[in-house]
Amino acid sequence: MGFLTKYGTLWGMIPQTSGRVFFVAPTAQYVVEGRTYGASDNNDGLSPERALLTVAAATALCTANVGDVVMLLPGTHTMTAVSTLSVAGVTYTGVPGATLPARLRGASAGPRNRTIVTASAATNTFNITAVDVEVAYMHFTAVSAARSISLANTADRAYLHDLTFNMAVTDSLSTIGIGLNFSGTGTTTTLDDVVIRNCYFLNVGAQGGAIEAANTCLDTTIEACTFKHGGDTAWANAILFATGVSVGTFVRDCDFLVRATGTTITDAIDVGANTVDGSNTVYRCYVPVGGGAFNCAATADGIVVDSYTAGTTGTSTVLAVT
Repeated sequence: MGFLTKYGTLWGMIPQTSGRVFFVAPTAQYVVEGRTYGASDNNDGLSPERALLTVAAATALCTANVGDVVMLLPGTHTMTAVSTLSVAGVTYTGVPGATLPARLRGASAGPRNRTIVTASAATNTFNITAVDVEVAYMHFTAVSAARSISLANTADRAYLHDLTFNMAVTDSLSTIGIGLNFSGTGTTTTLDDVVIRNCYFLNVGAQGGAIEAANTCLDTTIEACTFKHGGDTAWANAILFATGVSVGTFVRDCDFLVRATGTTITDAIDVGANTVDGSNTVYRCYVPVGGGAFNCAATADGIVVDSYTAGTTGTSTVLAVT
C-alpha cells in the first residue's frame, strides 16, 4: 500500500506490490517529512510514521511469497546482531538516492544510496536463508572479518541489485562483500540461480572477495558490477570461487578498477575450483593494468569473449584464461 506524501509522491511503492510494506527506522528517534517519530518493534510498521526498529521484527511480520516488502528508511541502520532474512519471496529495499538510469555496464562509482547498513561487531550483517529474497538500494559498510551479505545454500534465486559496499576496514581475508553458500543444511548442498546485478564494491587492503563462494554454486550470474581497489596492498581476488565445483558461473559487463598504477588486483576473477569444461563464462569484462586475469584450474574450464586487460598509454590485451 502506498502513502501519499505532502509532495504528491508515494511512500511504499518501491517496488509496486500487492503485499504489505513494513517500514524500519534507522534509530529509535527518526524524522519523516520534518516530523520526529519514535520507532519500536511494538509498532505495526505499516506506515512510515509507525516504523519498526529492527529488520528482525519486520521479517517476523512478513508472509512468504505474497509480495511483502521491508523498506529501510534513510539513515544508518546498525545491527546489534545478524539479521536473518528467513521468509521466502520478501523484498528488502532502501529508499533510492540519485539512482542512475538503467544501463548495460556498471558505473565507475555506485549510486548514492541513502540507506546505510552495518553491524556493530564482527558478525555478518544480513544472512539470507530463504528462497526468492530480493535486496536492493542499500549501502553496506563492512565490518572486518565478516560478510555484509551471506547466503546460505537454502537461498536459491536470490536477487541482489543496486547495492554498494565499502570494504575499507582492517585487513582480513574473511572480510567479504557477498558470500555465497557459506552455511546451510550441509556443505554438499548447492546454492542455485543467484543474480547479482549493478552493484559497486570499493576495497582498500587485502580483504576477501567482493563476491566469494565457499561451496558449490550453480548458475550464478554477476553482471554490470564495478570492483574498485584503492589500497596499496594487492587485492588477491575480486570474485572468488575457491571451493566446490560450481557450474554455470556467468560474469558479464563488469569493470575492475584501481586507483593508481602499482595498485593491483591479483586475479579479477578466480574460479580455480570450477573444474568442469566450459563451466565459467566471462563476457565484455575489463581488468586494470598490472592486474591479473581470469584464473581457472585449466584453460578448457573458462570461456572468455570480448574481455581485455588494460595497458599503459592506451594499449590493451585480450584477457587470457590462466
